[in-house]
Order: sequence, then structure tokens, then C-alpha cells
Amino acid sequence: MAAVANTQVSNAVIRLKELSADERTRMLYESRIKMERDIYSITKGKEDAAEKRGREIQKIEFAKKLIKRNRPMYEIIEDTGLTQSEIELL
Repeated sequence: MAAVANTQVSNAVIRLKELSADERTRMLYESRIKMERDIYSITKGKEDAAEKRGREIQKIEFAKKLIKRNRPMYEIIEDTGLTQSEIELL
């Protein structure tokens, strides 16, 4: 297993030297890597926003249940993390 990993590393080093020797190829490679990172960043940001929105919806639904059960405001605030003004809007 170590021999395979060592061979892969050696091949990667050789390929890196080849890419580095040709400036145009290196620039294209770096541009591609940057594009991939940018796409990942944008996608990750959208996923994070969707998760955050989902958590907020869950808090609101839970707060509505607590309101229906006539729980005190301080309990609803403590249990959901919502502010009093957010709860009053519900």
C-alpha cells in the first residue's frame, strides 16, 4: 500500500514539475483551480443559507405550538431563541 501511495506521490510531483515549467499551462491550471473553489464557495453558501432558513422555520413552528399551549413568553423565548418581538408577530 505504501509503495502505491509513494508511486502516486512521485507521479504527482513529476506532473507538477511539468505544469510549472510551462507558464501558460500553469496559469490555465491555476485558473481552473480558482474556478472550482469559487463554485464550491458559492454552492456551500447557498446550502448554508438554506439550512439556516430551515432552522428558522422550525423555531417559528415550535413557537406557534407553544403559543397555542398558552406557555409564558419567557419560556417561548428560552425554548426557541426567538426575540419577544418576533414571537409577538406570530
